Amino acid sequence: MAIKAPEIFMRILDNVRALWAMPHVLHDVSVRLTTLEQRTKQLSEKLKDHDRRHQNRTAKTSKTQVEHTKALAEAIATVNQKVSRTSKTQVEHTKALAEAIATVNQKVSRTSKTQVEHTKALAEAIARVNKVLAAHPPKTQAKAVSNLTTTLRSMKKAQTQDRTHRADLDKRHGKWTKLIRGQVSAVVRRLYMPDEVFSDVRTLNANRFQLHSQHEEDGILTALFQRAGVTSRRFVEIGCGRSGGNAAMFVKELGWTGLMLDASELSIKRQRSLYGHRPGMVSVCAKVTPETVNDILTEHGFDGEVELFSIDIDSYEYWVLDNVGVCRPRVLVVEYNALFGPERAVTVPYKEFPADAPRLYRGASLAALEKAARSKGYRLVLCENEGCNAFFLRDDVIPELPGITPGEAFRPALVRQSIGDRIVGEDVDFFEVLSEKELPLVEV
Repeated sequence: MAIKAPEIFMRILDNVRALWAMPHVLHDVSVRLTTLEQRTKQLSEKLKDHDRRHQNRTAKTSKTQVEHTKALAEAIATVNQKVSRTSKTQVEHTKALAEAIATVNQKVSRTSKTQVEHTKALAEAIARVNKVLAAHPPKTQAKAVSNLTTTLRSMKKAQTQDRTHRADLDKRHGKWTKLIRGQVSAVVRRLYMPDEVFSDVRTLNANRFQLHSQHEEDGILTALFQRAGVTSRRFVEIGCGRSGGNAAMFVKELGWTGLMLDASELSIKRQRSLYGHRPGMVSVCAKVTPETVNDILTEHGFDGEVELFSIDIDSYEYWVLDNVGVCRPRVLVVEYNALFGPERAVTVPYKEFPADAPRLYRGASLAALEKAARSKGYRLVLCENEGCNAFFLRDDVIPELPGITPGEAFRPALVRQSIGDRIVGEDVDFFEVLSEKELPLVEV
C-alpha cells in the first residue's frame, strides 16, 4: 500500500529532529564547517583578485614551484590518510578540497610568488579541516551519516511509491475514461437511433456495450442470444483471466454456470473466490493444449452442447479450435490477431515460441480461424470494432443471419502495436518483421 505524503514528511521531520538533538559535538562541527566554507569563499575571492592582477605576467616554472606542488601533494595525502577512517561524507569533502587545490594550481602556475601565498592559505585551510575532523571521533560522525542515509532512503522509497501510484492512477483514468465513453455511446445509440437498427441482423454491432467484457462483447452476445434463444445456460471460457472473459456478464448478471479455464493460478484463485460457492461453476487451473482440450472438457462434464464457447489464450487459438471435438457450442467467440490482416490464412506453428520472439507473434489470422470454424459447421457473422474477437454461429443457430467472409468482417486493431521503436502498419509491415527475425508462419 502506498505511503501517504504527510506520513513521509512527518517521518523526515522526526529524523531531522533526531539529528538536531545529537550532542553539541555535531553542532560544533556544523559551526566550524560553516566557518571553513566562509573562509574558503574569501580565499576564492582572493584568488580571483590575484588572477586579475597577474594575468599578463609570463609564467615561469622554478624549483620553488615544484617544491610547493610536492608540499601540496603531501598535504593531500596526509588529509586522505586521516579521513580514511571516517564516513563517506569526509571522503567527499576531501575530494572536493583536492579538486579545489588542483584548480588553484592551474590558476597560479604562472607566478611563483602567487603560488607561495595561495599554498600557505590552503595549508591553513587544510589544518583547520584536520582540526575539525580530529575533534569528532569517526563513530559519532558515522552515526550521523547513517541517520541521514536512512532518511534519504525513506524519501527515495516514498518518491518511488508516489510515482508508481501516479502511474497506476493514470492507467486507471484511461481505462475508466474509455469505459464511460463507451457506456455513454451505448445509451445515446439506444435513445436516438431507430429501433430497426437494433433488430436488424445486419447491424448487430449497434447493440454493443460493456459491463464486464473488454471490448463491448457483452452487448453483441446479448443481441445474439436474444435472437438464438437460450437452452442450457452453460458456457466454456478458455483463458478466463481475472475478469472472467466474455462469459463474465452471463455469470454475474444472468446466473449462468460453466467452466473457467486459465493457466494462471492467480486468475483461477480469483474465479474460485467469486463463484466457488455456486453449484455448477467449475474453475480449473490448466494449460489448455490441442492434445488436452477434449479430455479437460469431458472430465469436467462440458462435452456436448453449451451456449457459449470462448477462446482467448494469446498463443495457439487455431490449433485448439481445430482439435475441439467433444463440445458443440451454439455461439463461438475466438480472438484473432489483426496484424495478420484479412486475407492470409496463417497461424503461428504449434511449438515453443523462440525466446526473442516479439509478444505480437501469437495467435492466428481471421481467415485461418474462419476456415477451422467452417470445417466444424460454423459461420462467421461479425467482429467487434476493436479488432480483437470474432463471432461465429453454428449453422443451425439464427439461420436468417447470413455468414460473411473474413474480408467483410475484419476489423483492424485500434490499439497501436509496436516492435521496438517501430509502429506496425505505419513504420513497418508485420510480415517483414517476422521475416527479418526468421519467425515462421503456417498457411492453413
